[in-house]
Amino acid sequence: MLDLKKEISDVEAKISRISDAWRQFFLEYMACKKEINYDSEVRTNYVADVFIYLRDTLPFLKETGSDKDHMKNVFNAFGVLQTLYVQQDLIDELLFIFKLQESKHLSKSINRNLRNELVGHPVRRTREENLISSVFLGRGFSPDGVNYVRYDYPDGFKSKVVDHTWDDILSRHFEFLNLYLGQIWDRILNIVKSFHKNLVSFLPLIGKIAFTKVIDLAEHRFEILFKHNDAYDKDFLISSNERYLEHPRFKFIVDLFLSELVECVSETIVTAEKFINPQVVERVVTEAPIFTVELVQAGQLSEEEIKAIQKSGELSYNLSKLYEDHPIFGIDFFMKTYGTDPVIYTELQMMRENPNSPLFACCYEYLKSYMEERRSQE
Repeated sequence: MLDLKKEISDVEAKISRISDAWRQFFLEYMACKKEINYDSEVRTNYVADVFIYLRDTLPFLKETGSDKDHMKNVFNAFGVLQTLYVQQDLIDELLFIFKLQESKHLSKSINRNLRNELVGHPVRRTREENLISSVFLGRGFSPDGVNYVRYDYPDGFKSKVVDHTWDDILSRHFEFLNLYLGQIWDRILNIVKSFHKNLVSFLPLIGKIAFTKVIDLAEHRFEILFKHNDAYDKDFLISSNERYLEHPRFKFIVDLFLSELVECVSETIVTAEKFINPQVVERVVTEAPIFTVELVQAGQLSEEEIKAIQKSGELSYNLSKLYEDHPIFGIDFFMKTYGTDPVIYTELQMMRENPNSPLFACCYEYLKSYMEERRSQE
């Protein structure tokens, strides 16, 4: 006897695991996207709708009929068979996305033919419009199964009783779901393992190989970091690394990038390890190189500057508004309030002259750290 509650619960768990993997890895990392059919359509994240539809339609499989109502038995049977059919199509959609072969198992074909015969094409014809078969529903539908009469051309259109128990129908369907969700999970696991292996090999290279090579590897394996900061533009970072003697801001932004790269890669390695083996004990990634972001030493604050900070509220809040060039706490406000400091003045002037650019973001990051260092000396 099929334990329908347990089967639904098991499938829900598998869908949730695959959905979690999709959010954690395939939406975030190009290295994972390249292993699947991640095209412009998938980029819309309609895949999330597939997961939700699969999960939300599972309870429908419990609605197979009523002992007292023949019409409800027929109506519910059509609904359940259509649900099986749609779920088969959704599984095939996921198989395509993860570069797996379309489902062809017998557990699929029997149920699909049953649905097509009763719901999709109760009267079937050839392309030349010649009659192939027809069905008569009768009163053989019950909470235990479906029973109908089929008339086939090969049998000279003699009547043939077709009988399927719901236990058999649903057992086949859960065999189908478990088989192909299992294949999808195995595929995901292999991709994440490969991704993890590449990150582990990449981490100790940061700071040891040429900076341009680090940028190239990060762009292909860990491109998400480039979205964290407008200063993390590939060409600008390479240029900054070449200009590190020209001004401290350039060395600062390169060191900041490397520091965040190490931190993010280390965290992702641990995340991948926990995903691959949920029982793994969280560890500190000891292979990670250490980068120190050096700040320009700030001079002592004048009484007027301290008062200005106290009046304007929290510096961190004002700095967040500076990046937006807020009409109140924008560049003009900072020029007026802190412009006597030559370091602050220079960075503000550069920001004013280079709006909406990586250099603007670079000056902002350098200025923010400099001013936070000043505040610590209050």
